[in-house]
Amino acid sequence: MRLSSLLVMFGKPLLQRVAVLEPDSPPTQVAKPSDPLTENEAPATRALVPTAGIVATPGAAPRAAAQGQQAALSPISKSPQDSSSAVRGVTDSEIRFGISAPFTGPAKELGQNMKIGIEAAFNVANAKGGVYGRQLQLIAADDGYEPTRTVTAMKELDERDQVFGLIGNVGTPTAAVALPYALDRKMLFFGAFTGAGLRNDPPDRGGSASPILRLNYQRNTIDVDDAVAQLRQNRGFPIKAVIMVPTYRAAAKFIEKTRDLYPDMIYTSVSFAGSTALAEELMLLGKRYATGVIVTQVVPAVDGHSSLVLDYKSALAKYFPGQEPDYVSLEGYVDANVLIAALQRNGAELDTERLVGTLENIRDLDIGLGTPMTFSRSEHQGVHKVWGTQLDETGHYQPIDLQ
Repeated sequence: MRLSSLLVMFGKPLLQRVAVLEPDSPPTQVAKPSDPLTENEAPATRALVPTAGIVATPGAAPRAAAQGQQAALSPISKSPQDSSSAVRGVTDSEIRFGISAPFTGPAKELGQNMKIGIEAAFNVANAKGGVYGRQLQLIAADDGYEPTRTVTAMKELDERDQVFGLIGNVGTPTAAVALPYALDRKMLFFGAFTGAGLRNDPPDRGGSASPILRLNYQRNTIDVDDAVAQLRQNRGFPIKAVIMVPTYRAAAKFIEKTRDLYPDMIYTSVSFAGSTALAEELMLLGKRYATGVIVTQVVPAVDGHSSLVLDYKSALAKYFPGQEPDYVSLEGYVDANVLIAALQRNGAELDTERLVGTLENIRDLDIGLGTPMTFSRSEHQGVHKVWGTQLDETGHYQPIDLQ
C-alpha cells in the first residue's frame, strides 16, 4: 500500500512522531533497455497495471503518468516460434506469461511465494480446460531483487521465452527498471508486487508536510546499523512509531536491535515485507519481538473464510502439498484470477490492446475477495481496501480495525 495511506491510521498528531525505515533508493539509471523511447515519443499503447488487491502498484513511466496511466501493454507482435499465431506468446494451445522476481538471495521467499500463488490459479484454470482451450504457462526469471539484473531477466522473458506479458514482478527498485522496458516493448505489465508507486515523477514519498524521520539502510541487506544510529541520534521529536518498508529480514533485524531501546515503540510494516516470513523471523528471536507488530495487508486474512481464500487453500493443497498458506502467494493467486477473468471475458481472439480494453471495462468484478473490483481507462487499481493485521504472542496474525 502507499506510505501515505499507511500514515492515515496513526492520525494527525502522531504524524509528527513517526519514523520510516526504508532501503536506500537505487540509482535512477541503473540499467536501460536498448532503443529507449525519446523524450518526444509517447508509448504507442496505453500503459496498464490493473492489479487486484495491490493498493500501491507501480504506475506508468513518467511521461505516461501525467495522463493518469498505470501499466505496460503491448500491441500485436509476431513470434518467430509460433507460425500458427500472430500474437507473441499465444498459440492455439497455450498463453505464456513471465515473472521477473527474486528466486535466490535474501528476498527469495517473496518471488517463490508470488510464483506459487500465480501457478496455483493457473493450474486450476488449466485443469478446467484452460482459457478457450489454451493452457496458461508461467515462465520465471531470477533477478535476485537487484535492478542491475532486471534487464537481463526481462530480456530472457521477452526475447528468449517470447512471453505474451508479465504478471507478478516483485520489487520497487526492480520495477523501476522493468516497467520502462515493458513500456518500450509494449508488453502487458500486470499485478506487480511493490509497496510504492511509480506513477508520479518523482515517486511520492508520503504526501505529508509533517516531519517524518527517514531511517535508511542498504537495500537487499540486513545491515540496519545506520538506521538504528539515526533513530538514536534523533533529537527533533520523540518517535512513537516506525513504519517499515523493507523486506522481512531487514525488518526483523531492525526490531531486534531497537525493541529494548524503545519498549513502547509501535512497529508497523507494509505487506511487501512478506508477512509469513516476517512472523517466522520474529518468533525465532522470541515472542516479545513479534507481539504487537502490525502488518497492513492488501488481501483478506489467510485464516479467513471468504470463498476466494477457501479456493486458494484448496488449490495450494492440491498443487503444492505441504506449502503453508501465505499472504504473498494469496496475492499472486488473486492477481492471476483477475487476469484469468479478463482473458475469459476477452474472447478467443487475443491481443494485448484487446485485453487492455476488456480490463478497463470490468465493473464490480466479484472473485470472492469480499470487495468488488472495478477498472476503467483512468483507474487501474482494482481494489483500495486495506486489511489490518497484528501479530499475537503465538506469531499468528489477528485482524484489527485501521479506522
